[in-house]
Amino acid sequence: VLLESMALGIPIIGAKVAGMADVLSQETAILFEAGNGESCREALLAFADTEAEILKNMGNLCLHLVKERYTHIHEALNYKNVFESIEINKS
Repeated sequence: VLLESMALGIPIIGAKVAGMADVLSQETAILFEAGNGESCREALLAFADTEAEILKNMGNLCLHLVKERYTHIHEALNYKNVFESIEINKS
């Protein structure tokens, strides 16, 4: 759901967990500490207080990031590299 939302240009509120933290930054998301309700509440309030133009810019950066790094072509190449490295390690 993360990449799909980013591909729609939607700014993200997300927990700092593996996977999300690898993709997101302060420029593309409002992040909070996983498992910390107070941190989540603060992130939601920060989102609500953020100016519309800043949120629009965050969404545009999300869209650009997805187009730059996460297209089907990029993912196919990533899988190809993984399979090739498995073959090399078998030898």
